[in-house]
Amino acid sequence: MKFNLPKKFRFLIFSTVIIIVSLLVIYSQTRFIPDTIKAITSLLPDKFCDDPSSPNQTGCTGAFIQSVLAVGSSPYQDVQGDVAVTGNLTVSNQVITNGRLTMTTANGAGPQTWHLDNINKNLRIFQQPTINDSGTVYMTIADGGKVGIGTGSPLGQLHIKTSPQWSSFNYGANLIIDGSRNNAIGILDSTSANPWAIVNVGGTLQFNRMPGLGDITSPPVNVVTIAWNDKVGIGTAAPDTALEVATEDSVSGLSFPGKLRISAAAPQIDFVDSDNIDWSIHANNNKLYFIREPWNYTDLVFDGTGKIGMGIDPPINKLHVGGSIGATSWIGAGCEVACETSGGYAILYPDGRIVATGVKSFEIPHPLDPTKKLVHAAIEGPEAGVYYRGEGRLVNGKALISLHDYFEALTAINHRTVLLTPKFDSDEPISNLAASAVKDGKFSVRAADSQNPSQKFYWEVKAIRNDIPPLVVEKPKGDK
Repeated sequence: MKFNLPKKFRFLIFSTVIIIVSLLVIYSQTRFIPDTIKAITSLLPDKFCDDPSSPNQTGCTGAFIQSVLAVGSSPYQDVQGDVAVTGNLTVSNQVITNGRLTMTTANGAGPQTWHLDNINKNLRIFQQPTINDSGTVYMTIADGGKVGIGTGSPLGQLHIKTSPQWSSFNYGANLIIDGSRNNAIGILDSTSANPWAIVNVGGTLQFNRMPGLGDITSPPVNVVTIAWNDKVGIGTAAPDTALEVATEDSVSGLSFPGKLRISAAAPQIDFVDSDNIDWSIHANNNKLYFIREPWNYTDLVFDGTGKIGMGIDPPINKLHVGGSIGATSWIGAGCEVACETSGGYAILYPDGRIVATGVKSFEIPHPLDPTKKLVHAAIEGPEAGVYYRGEGRLVNGKALISLHDYFEALTAINHRTVLLTPKFDSDEPISNLAASAVKDGKFSVRAADSQNPSQKFYWEVKAIRNDIPPLVVEKPKGDK
């Protein structure tokens, strides 16, 4: 059967078919636009990439899409409207997939992929060696601003967890600061002021108090230094000993500055020698002790009242020695030992003189009763006298007494005296006696009558020392 359609109707049908076919062609081509663009850009020359400021960079692979989207005379500056991508957008091996930027490069054995993504409000940078590998997170910026390196859950503002090994002692190189200046770490207080710096100055680690931020003219104040030779300085940048303290901080109540202060309930400084013998300076119970093992606390004691104990604690006197005192020589020229109280004084002078007020007494053990002691006093006189005594007997009414051979050298010629006392044993007659002057270390004794030409007697010779100046009996008060 043959239909003869009107001419207008045939034209309408033909036009409809043309439109449907055109729509089908357009749809089939738009599905391949990304691959088509990618293929076209791969064929275009890169000659326009040599001049990034050129407004016409449509021939530059990797800049093609940006050039197409750009408007005006400055590509890469403005994009008109929003750019929405459904699926993957590949630009020079960079892929954005559901909030992720992926960069893939060939690395010898196979491709390595780096990702920048946003997971649960955390911005992550991680590496994925293969597509089936979960990857290693190297850096995370967590919600709230905390940064983690080597960890996806930073606990502090900056949390560094893993690092390569540093030296054979398994140190982790968690943070290394390197640069052409004196490398430092700056620390501010809670008010963003009062800066401090930990700085490496030529191999010397310093803790410095810094000037205000932006002040590049005021020098820092060095507080603590650890030198490369293991010496530590406090207040000095060049310590000469294992620990050198050069600060001058005033202590309340003192008129001079202190350099080292140790505060504790019972502060102590220990000194241990190569034989592991321990000495200590120890403060406790308002006393300062210089003690050693086995810690009997009596070696040297300074109590809180100005008393010193040696071998005894507590000391009773200003200097209390729990034992004997010995000396093999004088401490030095001009040495003077004195003891003064409200009741008097005693002084030992370097020339050997002993000067004392009051009674010059001494104590000796009692020869018969051990529960008692004897107290004797020295004989006093206005001269440095010596005496010698003995016994003699007349022979035919005469006797000659000889003294020690040093008598003449020791005593003055003047003021020599002889004292004679007759002695009897029973009822024999007694004669009076007389003595001559002492001369050449000798003196004679004669009977004053004929009662007993064999009279026994006691004799005593007194003289003044000739090897020292005469004693000045009267002098002004205060003179030595």
